[in-house]
Amino acid sequence: MAASVLLLSLFIASVAHAQTLLTFNFLEQKPRNTLVGDIANSSDLSKTLTDQELQSLQYTLVEQTSSVNISIFNLDRYTGLLTTTTVVDREDICRSAVSCVAKFGVIINSETFTNIYHFYNVEVIILDQNDNVPEFPTASSTIQLSENTPVGYLKTIDSATDLDVGINGIQSYEIVPSNGTFGLNVSKQLDGSYSVKVELKRSLDREVQSSYQFHVMAKDGAVPPNIGTLTINVEVLDVNDNAPRFEQNSYTVNVNESVSVNTIILRCYAQDRDINENGQVSYRFSPYQTDISVIQQTFSIDQQGYIKVISPLNFGIRNSYIFFVDAMDGGQEQRITQANVTVNILDTGNNKPVINLRFLSASNGNSVNISEGSNLDLAIAHVTVQDSDTGANGEVTCTILDPSFGVQNISSNMYVVTLKRKLDRETKSTHSVTVTCSDKGSPPLSVSRSFVVNVMDENDEHPVFSRNVYIGSVRENLGVGQVVTQISATDNDTGHNAIIRYFIMNGNDGRFAINDNTGVITSGMTFDREALPRINFTVLAVDSGNPKLTGTALVVVTISDDNDNAPEFEASHFQLYVMEGLGPQTNVGQISATDQDEGLNARISYGLADSTDSNLPFHLYPNGSLKTTATLDREFKDEYTFTVMAYDHGTPSKSSAADVTVIVADTNDNSPVVIFPNDTNDTVSISYLAPVGSYVTTIKAYDRDSPVNSELHFRIVHGNEREIFTLNPLSGELSMSNTFLIKEDTTFTLDIAVTDSGRPHRTETCKLRVILKFTNITAMQPLNDESSSKFVIISVVVVVFTVLVSAIILTIIILLRRSDRKREKEAQRREQNDEMYGELDKTYYQNGGLGYIGADLPKKKKEVSFSLDEDLDRSLDISHPSLLVDFQKPQNKSQHDSTSDTSTEMTTSDSGHGSSDIEVPTSANPADDNKQFSNHGYNRSSSFPPSQSSMDSGHTSSRLSNCADIYSVSAKHRDYTGLTPRETFERKHGLTSSVRKDRTSVHTSRPRSEGFSPSYV
Repeated sequence: MAASVLLLSLFIASVAHAQTLLTFNFLEQKPRNTLVGDIANSSDLSKTLTDQELQSLQYTLVEQTSSVNISIFNLDRYTGLLTTTTVVDREDICRSAVSCVAKFGVIINSETFTNIYHFYNVEVIILDQNDNVPEFPTASSTIQLSENTPVGYLKTIDSATDLDVGINGIQSYEIVPSNGTFGLNVSKQLDGSYSVKVELKRSLDREVQSSYQFHVMAKDGAVPPNIGTLTINVEVLDVNDNAPRFEQNSYTVNVNESVSVNTIILRCYAQDRDINENGQVSYRFSPYQTDISVIQQTFSIDQQGYIKVISPLNFGIRNSYIFFVDAMDGGQEQRITQANVTVNILDTGNNKPVINLRFLSASNGNSVNISEGSNLDLAIAHVTVQDSDTGANGEVTCTILDPSFGVQNISSNMYVVTLKRKLDRETKSTHSVTVTCSDKGSPPLSVSRSFVVNVMDENDEHPVFSRNVYIGSVRENLGVGQVVTQISATDNDTGHNAIIRYFIMNGNDGRFAINDNTGVITSGMTFDREALPRINFTVLAVDSGNPKLTGTALVVVTISDDNDNAPEFEASHFQLYVMEGLGPQTNVGQISATDQDEGLNARISYGLADSTDSNLPFHLYPNGSLKTTATLDREFKDEYTFTVMAYDHGTPSKSSAADVTVIVADTNDNSPVVIFPNDTNDTVSISYLAPVGSYVTTIKAYDRDSPVNSELHFRIVHGNEREIFTLNPLSGELSMSNTFLIKEDTTFTLDIAVTDSGRPHRTETCKLRVILKFTNITAMQPLNDESSSKFVIISVVVVVFTVLVSAIILTIIILLRRSDRKREKEAQRREQNDEMYGELDKTYYQNGGLGYIGADLPKKKKEVSFSLDEDLDRSLDISHPSLLVDFQKPQNKSQHDSTSDTSTEMTTSDSGHGSSDIEVPTSANPADDNKQFSNHGYNRSSSFPPSQSSMDSGHTSSRLSNCADIYSVSAKHRDYTGLTPRETFERKHGLTSSVRKDRTSVHTSRPRSEGFSPSYV
């Protein structure tokens, strides 16, 4: 035992010493069956093992606690090559974790060389490659900001995500344009993500610019970097921060007194740069002027600012009117601007001036063409004024109301119309210019001449695409010339400056072609979506001006899927477990596969193969859920193997197959089955003289459940109250645990429970009848040792003396009965015998010891007594049969050398019961039970006192009766294993032998056992 423990310790120590860490690096996205590492070479066992030992090695993969499912690897059992079972996608396995490590163990051993056993810890570091592009949640986003938003205001936007990690993940954000009104505020969080905010860097003025557009780009660490773009449109919300503004602060108009009623004499026009309600302008006469009532009776003003004469004018009554006009916007906090209006009433006797106008630039009728790039003070037209009046009525002055133009006096009646503000054709392509000339008569008369200024185009506008990003698509596996998308741009310039041609920037590598006139983009090669699902490139729109101006846009082309990939199972073989006894529709597990295609081509349905047995108690649903269709019984069948199919929804559909093994796990649904004892064989027998520890029989049972539930435990439930038997709880072996003295065959019915190890336990009970066989000691066969030979001699001497004494007694009785008083004496003798037996019982219980019947009876004359010669080695007390013979301990037999017969066969000697191997047959001479012996051999503290007459005559008379009273002493707390019945009896009752080897009988006094008490069966 100690040697085994030492060897085991050395083995464990050697295994622990052999544990070594092997590390392999593996780049993701490699095809299936790619070599990860060579365990055989990496283990360096070739340095310590022979070629024959190396060739006999076997490699076994052992799963350990790991966040990575090691089913993605396969270890060849005989070569030690570690390969992949599928395309490894680091993002699917470890998501965005910084470290992605698969951990498992490998056992290297040999069936040929059993001393070889090595355990290696293996770590496979899955390396990331830049296979993902930063991506914003949406392609564009709109932000609304009030124009009074303070500079430095931060607006959080959604950050981009990149499934790659490390340098392949997002490294920076940029805003385009970088020097505009908005900037970026980017900060990195503790978890590695970014907080991206748009920062207002300049004040907003909706009236100057009502909207902005810029792009936020997220870049990863690739060279060149992969870029994800988010287009942000900013809408500037209006606030009522502008009051209406009149074209001029004061208006003066001369009106003939003869003007008709309802004639419009003037328009006061004001503009508000705000929009909507804030920019809606209405007009009224100021209610706060002193003569408002007179003004309102003479003139009216509508919501367009037109002033009408509503009552006749009279120069003689009033030659002028001066009043104020209010221009009001519609904002909640209304803003009001005033203009001064002077209406001069003219005497109708004056003549109007006459205007002659001549254009100084290219003209067409009443219009003149001016380039938008013209310089200020450019002379546009020459004006000559003629008035036939004289004096003040003939002095003329000219004015122009349009602020973009002015009129300059160069002589008394000549003027030049000049340019006062820069023109922008894209803002306003034409201007209506009115030259008004008035004399100084009283009232003055005026005349107007209007002409149109056409603003000619300059190439000052860049082409602008209709979109910042164009989305196109093309199917994979098709040829060249597929239409991808069409781009278009506009140029606010006109004519030749607005003619646009389209180009693709460098780096296209011939993937796409573009029609430079129409903007139609077509494919230039055949694409594979699984290799390159999306392509980004930049297109240019170039106008035809001089110099040429350019606009850019981003084109994103998505390669649409073709069903060119079959589904791939996660494993070629699935092993699932299900408990037995569960009803139909029990969920067994999930079958899953992946398809590199997308959309319907990647949508997978599952089903059983056509060759599947129709009686298979499982159903595979289209979603891959495997469920039972019947209640499973492990004892009927504990394993099912079948084939499942995965079909995609492409046209045509593609499929793949995998094997599935369902192992039915055990539940404790079977009770133990008892083989023995049973209804036809439930009895065994054994001699009551069998030593403590003697084997009786074995309870035989089995359980159909699995080993964990079928381990059986045995116990005696009832019938062993005297603790005569012991039942081994594990083996079911029944043995003697105590001695028990009987006077006849005695049957003990034991209720035995057999319990399994399941949860909950199941128990089966049975009854076993054990017969303790009573054996006459005189009929026992002698034993072989020297002590047994002595007992044989003693037995012979006892028999001879018994016969002689019996003959003498019989002769005396016959002689006495011949006397005349035969009947009387016989009656008296019987009466005396009855008294003598009563006295014996009394003496026995008073002394508390075991004595011979008749040893202390009073003797009458003519009764004969005798004693045995003490030359014998030992004297036997036959008041208890177990004291007659000291049995030799049986020699060791095999573990199942039964001492009892469990056979159901019956003979004339066993009456249908089994018999013990050491059982002694009953003597054929019943007279031996009546033999008398002297009080030799064993003495107790209360030894049997001889009768007075016996002491006087020197003889002891005893009378044997066929006593079979049984005395038993409790031995619950003592061990009598291996003792003969005689030694067991002496130990129990505290007796010591009184026979010496010199055959001299020595009477010794022994203490009385306090635990002694007679028991009768």
